[in-house]
Amino acid sequence: MTLEGQVPGVQYSLLRRSSRLPVGRAGELLFDRIHEAVDAIPAEFRTALRNRERGAFELELPGARISGAHAAGGAEIVYSRLSGKYVAAAFLRHLLCNALRPQAGRLLTFEPAPAIWRFEPWTTEAARERLGEVINLYRRGLTGPLPFFSRSSWSFLQNGDLGKAARAFYTPDKYFASFDDYDDPAVRICFAPDCFEDASFVEEFAECARTLLALPEVES
Repeated sequence: MTLEGQVPGVQYSLLRRSSRLPVGRAGELLFDRIHEAVDAIPAEFRTALRNRERGAFELELPGARISGAHAAGGAEIVYSRLSGKYVAAAFLRHLLCNALRPQAGRLLTFEPAPAIWRFEPWTTEAARERLGEVINLYRRGLTGPLPFFSRSSWSFLQNGDLGKAARAFYTPDKYFASFDDYDDPAVRICFAPDCFEDASFVEEFAECARTLLALPEVES
């Protein structure tokens, strides 16, 4: 049984009886927040997510085989703003889908305002070729850290400005509650604040960003 089409009071009652919500006022407030978030999702997205079919797939690439479950439909939701980590994950799913059949991919974000982003269809040949490049990067990453970062890599792909990318990576005088890639403890272990001054680092940084990311276009 699903909650689709039920009035909010019935939805709350069913969720409460199934112990999926806290007891009392806390549960009511949580339900209200969830209901408001779901209500903000465009109807076409809810339909696409509800109706998409999952099926097993297997891809044969030069030197690699990829198998798993594939959800057709190309609709994903991120309850945040667009950033490198979300785009990389959505783009990888998009490549896998297009390696099977050319199709558009769509990503819904909620900050600073709801927006729908679209990845254009790729030919199966182009998608398979890019997946091969992603796999090569993955294998390199098994032997050493790759310079791919959520903020600076995304900044670089958007405008190609290494200065802005370097500031997104490390900003010594950033204001309170502002974050950069260097705030991540794992990044601090593997990379130095001045790494963008190293030409070999910059070359590998640009390669990772251009391989693992793509620029979606905003639909609305």
